[in-house]
Amino acid sequence: MAGAQQSQQSQMQIKYNNHLVKQNQSPFTLNETRAEPTLLNPPIDTTIFLIDPKGPEQPFLHWAIYIDPNGQREILQPYYPPTPPKGIHTYTFYSFSGKYNGIIKHYPFNIPSNLMTIGMFSVAAAN
Repeated sequence: MAGAQQSQQSQMQIKYNNHLVKQNQSPFTLNETRAEPTLLNPPIDTTIFLIDPKGPEQPFLHWAIYIDPNGQREILQPYYPPTPPKGIHTYTFYSFSGKYNGIIKHYPFNIPSNLMTIGMFSVAAAN
């Protein structure tokens, strides 16, 4: 089963404003990340987190969504857009196998030790 989960996660794509989230890309603008990201082909029975692990209020949970075994989505924590304090700041998408049943709140968020990194992106602060 772990191999199937790994395969599904490698096929998942995350988009902001029709732009794929991928390593080493130019930073997104605040406007591009204002709306909730789109998950394409998300793995089932998985919780997806968007976390700012190094923000001023670290770690800060920006979003948590569970994809149930039928592919239905359940919002566990509503989307809170990235708000970098200054310069360029990096945010990370993680996955958790199954439904995460721990305490979910924006801050402070205790990051589970068994998360898998599935994507990183940067956002440029407004000047």
